[in-house]
Amino acid sequence: MRGLANTSWQVDAIKNVNAAFAQVVYPGDDAIVESTTFRDLEREAIAASLKGKDWRGLTYIRLKKIYRGDASAILWFLSLSGFHFYFPAFLLITSREYDSADLTANCSIRAFCSSGRDLAEWIATRRAVFTRDQLIAIRTVFTVLHSEQDRQFRARHGDDDESLRVVLLGDLDEALEEVSSLINNFN
Repeated sequence: MRGLANTSWQVDAIKNVNAAFAQVVYPGDDAIVESTTFRDLEREAIAASLKGKDWRGLTYIRLKKIYRGDASAILWFLSLSGFHFYFPAFLLITSREYDSADLTANCSIRAFCSSGRDLAEWIATRRAVFTRDQLIAIRTVFTVLHSEQDRQFRARHGDDDESLRVVLLGDLDEALEEVSSLINNFN
């Protein structure tokens, strides 16, 4: 599946992300990842790779250059403030580079999917950092991406294979429902 077509919807979605996350503060060099009582080479590598980097300058290609590990794992190691600051970069990778960014493009979507009890609290805590405007920007990207992915799927497979559609678009369906629910229940 491809990223978003370069449409006015994509341009608007990207503008919404940039505007909604513009005021999120850099977490500081020592707060990019959660601290641990033991040495964690993955966390250390992620922190070193992102140190001093603004989310606006991160693309998939840039992430691959600065971080030698699995870029799709980065979001899961970030501190709460690091997650809030760098999430828009992953959201933009999802919208701009969906096809070329392997599993990394799917990270922003998976952050809104239920991943079992083990991660439920972690995911809920991270979702709670977003403002209503940020959630709306996230929903806009997911909505546009969903429309494009669904259109591409139906062009390839028609309307006959709903079970395959659920497999290929299920995470995006779930993420879209979840972020919409968060917006509707926002205090």
